[in-house]
Amino acid sequence: MLQIPAQHRLGGRTVTLVTPGLVRRAHALGKQVHVWFHDWSREDAEEFHRLLDLGVDGIVADRIDVLRDVLAERGHPLVAGSGG
Repeated sequence: MLQIPAQHRLGGRTVTLVTPGLVRRAHALGKQVHVWFHDWSREDAEEFHRLLDLGVDGIVADRIDVLRDVLAERGHPLVAGSGG
């Protein structure tokens, strides 16, 4: 399993780490990709859609309300009592 932040700051720049190539390569190696966020990271619907479109296997988020809405839009609503 690969647990990685969506972005990272390096030399004063913000670098996107989770890319189509990274997800493809990790999956080709049989690894799941789980994404988390720094406290300064953008956790909005656009970013959650981007990550899901890339095919990440898990998202660890503080903005679970936004992630819940994104999942519902995509036909995967969270159900009370499901543990999710």
